[in-house]
Amino acid sequence: MSADFGITSVRMFDHGIVWGIATIVGPVLLFGALIYGVIMYGRRGPAAKQHTDEATRELYREAAQHERRAEGMRDVSSPPIAPDVSPLKKSSGRAGAGYPD
Repeated sequence: MSADFGITSVRMFDHGIVWGIATIVGPVLLFGALIYGVIMYGRRGPAAKQHTDEATRELYREAAQHERRAEGMRDVSSPPIAPDVSPLKKSSGRAGAGYPD
């Protein structure tokens, strides 16, 4: 005896096709966008290149000013911050490999 609940079989959508298309189309679109960006970057005019160079110089100038201001704010009486380094001890060279020192 089998129970029949009146449900007919429904054909399921095959998601493998979508993944197959996405696997092929996705990289092609990404590659196309990359090529477009490289071409457009190369076609910049002299004014755009000059603007980029000036903006880069300005950023470096601002970073140098910020660094100088930070150095000036440091308390001169306090020693510079150094990492916590313990003095080296004489070892047999086998430490860490399961051997006692």
